[in-house]
Amino acid sequence: KSVRFENCDLSEVNFLEANFSGVSFVRCDLQQADFTGTRLTGIDLRSSKIDGVRVGPRELKGALIDPMQALAFVRAMGINVAHLEEKQSES
Repeated sequence: KSVRFENCDLSEVNFLEANFSGVSFVRCDLQQADFTGTRLTGIDLRSSKIDGVRVGPRELKGALIDPMQALAFVRAMGINVAHLEEKQSES
């Protein structure tokens, strides 16, 4: 079974502990949505707006995201991302 949400405004929605395995969100607004405790294995978020979503690494395991979304998630987890040259120039 698969479910596809397309062009939906789901911003600020609380999906607490839902099961979204295999769900696709196509061009959806998921900004500030809460995915805490939600199963996201196989979910496709690549074309959706995800700024400010509340989700942890455990929930994201197996999710499909684009490179810019990956960077946003890494930064949201408090991880600093920089090129090696940037680090060396700070020394």
